[in-house]
Amino acid sequence: MTDNLIYHTTISYSRIRRGLPQEAELITGILPPLMSSMFTSQDIMNKVIGEFLSEQQPHPTLIARMVYEVTMNQTCDDLFTCIEDSAKILLYMN
Repeated sequence: MTDNLIYHTTISYSRIRRGLPQEAELITGILPPLMSSMFTSQDIMNKVIGEFLSEQQPHPTLIARMVYEVTMNQTCDDLFTCIEDSAKILLYMN
């Protein structure tokens, strides 16, 4: 089940990259609440921040809005832990 959800989320991010600006705006508006009901906070932060930093992302402003929406949906303690862990992962990747 989880693999199927991850697959569909990956397809959604792909549509953001390749779609028209209107399509990307629609998807980025819908995706944060859906992701928050399906994934852990850490998984969401990793995916959204990773997508924001992607050089292949033609809509960084829309992804930045997603980062903002996702972080506003986290509790304060959970948010700081997620950001710290995501930063460690991203530093390790680079």
